[in-house]
Amino acid sequence: MKKIDVFLICFIGLFVIAMTYFDGYLELQSIYWLVGKLIGISIIVCGSIFSHYRKKETPLILFVLSTCFWGFPIAYFAYQDVAKYQRNVCQGKFGMEFNKLRQRLVVPEIPSNWHIDYSGRGYVGWAAKDTLIGHWQKYLSIDDSSCSIKYESDEYKLKPVGPVTRSLSIYTKYARGKGIDSIFYHFDLGHTTRFISRQQADSIFVAEKIKKDY
Repeated sequence: MKKIDVFLICFIGLFVIAMTYFDGYLELQSIYWLVGKLIGISIIVCGSIFSHYRKKETPLILFVLSTCFWGFPIAYFAYQDVAKYQRNVCQGKFGMEFNKLRQRLVVPEIPSNWHIDYSGRGYVGWAAKDTLIGHWQKYLSIDDSSCSIKYESDEYKLKPVGPVTRSLSIYTKYARGKGIDSIFYHFDLGHTTRFISRQQADSIFVAEKIKKDY
């Protein structure tokens, strides 16, 4: 076995371990890791092609086709990784660092002990770890192409009255251009939902002894 083959096998093993740790365990979102991962994949692909075709004479056309066969998948996965990184960076802008603007707009903040519960293209959900009563979830709708926030929805659990569940929702729609942001309050009693005013929402929080976070 040639030295290049030994190097390639060792490199692949280390790369798989790094991918498992940084992507699977830490879920690391770093431009340095992104670049390192793309370089690592390129080394594996190019090294595999070189190792295979140096052992025998191969027509140029087959070498080109094989290179394209390996090149297109790596280009696709590279694009997916870059897009995911850009999406995560964009979503991060509307996480806790966006709380200062939320304070000015009187919009519920994201508490410091919350975590991202789920995320995908155009959306991200934040949640509390162990909240039974009070603010427990925030859903954000984001335009990934322009990295702008469309709206966010906050959910509050209230103590049930017997078998009847109760909750309060605050929906914030962000305006485009020179428009005006809009905030709506909903009170849910069982299967019934009705609009309420901010003053009524404040009164409910006072009566339920729930600390406001807006």
